[in-house]
Amino acid sequence: RSGCFETYASGNGIAYQARKLLAQKMDYSGILLMKPIDEITSHDVFEAYDYQDPIAIQVLNKAIELWGMATANLVSLFNPEKIVFGGGVFGPASRFIPLIYEEACKWGQPISMKQVEYCASEVQGEAALLGAAIAPGVAANLACLPSGTVHAAKNRVDQKTHLPVRFNANKLFVQCDNAVFSGSQIRAKVVEM
Repeated sequence: RSGCFETYASGNGIAYQARKLLAQKMDYSGILLMKPIDEITSHDVFEAYDYQDPIAIQVLNKAIELWGMATANLVSLFNPEKIVFGGGVFGPASRFIPLIYEEACKWGQPISMKQVEYCASEVQGEAALLGAAIAPGVAANLACLPSGTVHAAKNRVDQKTHLPVRFNANKLFVQCDNAVFSGSQIRAKVVEM
């Protein structure tokens, strides 16, 4: 694919873009040639960036631009207090967060951009696992939820609160009456498990 965000800014996309440029640049003599082209990963690209490799710089600068544009859109639409970067790519890419913020400032709503904080996740690639582990405790301690009829997918019910809870890999949704609490709207006390 060409033109989609993932093709340029995901782990696989970063590796793909580097491989594509390597195949096009016959005069290239950088560190990425130490591996067969089809075995290059995003981690190799991040490592090559440390050695000022021109292909790695080009690929990661494009990813930084896209991460900045994407988060600027999120900030402009939702006005969050914080953007947290996580996942496999943002272990090595967390050093680019100031550059991503700088790029986002070119595209985002100026007042919101001054109020938002950009940071790396402290749990990195373990976020979904930890979220799934604590989600029942969070649901049980949502003080803002009114009692009443609750509607949720698959009728999963928290045993303490008797509130249905539905999960996906990255988010907790609790729906009751006419309100849905998710993401930054959840104000909860996390309890020890």
